[in-house]
Amino acid sequence: MATVVTVTNTQFRRVYRNSGHEIWFVLVPAMLVGVFLVVRLASYDDVPVIAPIGLALMFAAAVGCIIPSVYRTATIADEAHLTIVGPTSTRQIAWRDVQGIEIELRRSRPSMQVAVVYDAAGGKRDLPHVNDHSLVTALSAEVGQLRRIWELRRGDDWKPTPPAAAQIAYDRRYPTPAWAIGLVGGFAGLVLGVALFFILLASDAYTDRDGFASTYLSPFVLSVGLPAAGAVLTGVAVAVRRRAG
Repeated sequence: MATVVTVTNTQFRRVYRNSGHEIWFVLVPAMLVGVFLVVRLASYDDVPVIAPIGLALMFAAAVGCIIPSVYRTATIADEAHLTIVGPTSTRQIAWRDVQGIEIELRRSRPSMQVAVVYDAAGGKRDLPHVNDHSLVTALSAEVGQLRRIWELRRGDDWKPTPPAAAQIAYDRRYPTPAWAIGLVGGFAGLVLGVALFFILLASDAYTDRDGFASTYLSPFVLSVGLPAAGAVLTGVAVAVRRRAG
C-alpha cells in the first residue's frame, strides 16, 4: 500500500513527509497483541517478574522507534538547504555542497526506486519518503523538481568535487552494492551448511562429541559461522574486484 506523502510546493520549497495514518492499522493490533502476551506471561506463577517487565520494555522500545521513524522523518528542500530529517538526527546539506540527486533501484521484495543525494565528500544518503512506494506522483518528476531547485540555488561558481564525481560514477557502474551481493553469498553458505548438517547427522558423525564434526562442524558453525563467512568473503571479494577494475 502506497503511503501518502504531503508535498508543500512553492518556488524553492518542497516537503516530503509521511502522513502516518496507515501505520495505526498495523500498530494498534500489534500493541494489543503485545499487551496480551505481557499479561499472559505475568499470570504464570513460575515465571520471574523480570520476564514480563522485560517483554513490556521491549515492546515499548519498538513502538518508541517506529513512531518517530514515521512521523519525524522528512525530506525538506528550501532556498538554502536540502534537509534530511531522520528518526533521531537532522542533516542539512547546502545546495552548493550537493553533488548529485540520483534514483537508485533497491532489489528488495518488492523492489523499490529511491532518491539519494551525494554531498561534497562523496557521501550518499537516502531522501526519506522520496521513493516510488511513498509518492503519489511520479518519482522521476519529483527528483526533477529537486534537481531544478539545486541547479538554481547552488550558485554560478559550483563545480563537482572529485570524490563525489568518482562515487557517482562508481554507483552508476555498479548499481548493486557489494554488501547486497554478500548477502547472496551468505544465503549460499546457509544452504551449504544445512546440507552438510543433514549429511553429517545421517552418517552419525555427531555421535563422537570430541570428534572433528562435533568440534569444527557443529550445528552452530554450519548455521551461523558458514553463512557469515560466505557473506563477508563474497562482499569483500566483490568490493576488491570492483576497486581494482
